[in-house]
Amino acid sequence: MVVRIDVVLGGLMIAAPYGSRNRMFDSHQILSSATSGLGLGPSYPADVRRFTSADGTHSVGVFRVSDCPDSGVDSWGTVAMSFFYNGMKSPAGKLLQIELVTAAGSEWDVPGSALASCALRLAEGGTSCNYDAIFRDAFTHGTQQVTTPHAIFIPPITWGEFSKLDDDDASILWLQMVGITSEEAEYARAHSVDALSELFEQTQPDIYDLQRQSALVYPAI
Repeated sequence: MVVRIDVVLGGLMIAAPYGSRNRMFDSHQILSSATSGLGLGPSYPADVRRFTSADGTHSVGVFRVSDCPDSGVDSWGTVAMSFFYNGMKSPAGKLLQIELVTAAGSEWDVPGSALASCALRLAEGGTSCNYDAIFRDAFTHGTQQVTTPHAIFIPPITWGEFSKLDDDDASILWLQMVGITSEEAEYARAHSVDALSELFEQTQPDIYDLQRQSALVYPAI
């Protein structure tokens, strides 16, 4: 997918598209909730850029916060990805809409286009971004070369707890996007994303390094 980056937005407002399943929360509320989850507070002035699909049909915001959670590591997240239907429901039948966050070394710019590619492909009715999904080629939409082109989605582990946004009809929750190698993607396909997450716990790969070796070559710690 090709995406276009517009200028930095000081007063971000992305309108929910016609027919959106979620109209109760605007982009400002979503950004405030995300920065709170990062431990920065609801009024933190995060830099946000708007990414649009090549045909201009869909758009999503992506923010970046430098040196968060630690020096040399930047945090990124979507704003208004939850306006696009994700196909997830709670056991009670309530819609579960998704926003994504990720973290990578400060030298990396590709996480922005990776997050946008996930959101915009979802907007076009493509791959769902849920706990069991393996998202192919997420990190291949920039100029930087990576060894972790694919992505999985897990409950956030890099920061503190992200609180859900709730209304009567839908909830917005946050998942962390983690870049994975082709070998790890095949392992997850064969054994499950949970099995790959357990392998990560055993081997402790540097998930902020998008040119790391596969966890399958590391000895367990």
